[in-house]
Amino acid sequence: MCKMFNVAVLGVSLLLTSVLVGCGGGDEVPSEFQEVMSKIVPATGKVTLAGEPLANATVTFIPVNDGADTASAVTDANGMYDLVTPLPGISPEESKGVAPGEYRVRISRFAMPDGSPIPAGMMEAEAEGEGAKESVPAKYSNFEATTLKVTVASPKAENNFDLEK
Repeated sequence: MCKMFNVAVLGVSLLLTSVLVGCGGGDEVPSEFQEVMSKIVPATGKVTLAGEPLANATVTFIPVNDGADTASAVTDANGMYDLVTPLPGISPEESKGVAPGEYRVRISRFAMPDGSPIPAGMMEAEAEGEGAKESVPAKYSNFEATTLKVTVASPKAENNFDLEK
């Protein structure tokens, strides 16, 4: 059941990502997203696992309460991430950040049997068929079970969340 849920969430995430990649941000934010855009604040951090930077991991901030949007990012080679709240028609550069509030944090990194990341364009389910496995413990990688929580503060605060696991 959880695997099916994770695949469905990944599908929605990939769909939103493809919409964002295909849509350049115009000069003007669509009116339906102006309120959301006015609330988001920068949020960054570094993910380490067993003391080493975790590259190519997806970091997802899931709102604890209704009213906020989910934000996510993929870590770079040094484990660094810069959250983006995906909004249709708005470029990732324009929607960097997340609304203040409480979030559960999911960290996930599927890897091929040789340890390499899933090839670009390959769906998680397809990769699993080829032997890919989640490389982050379930207590951090499972949407329902994650034990990681953060509180994103107002714009005047520094929102840097280093996730050391």
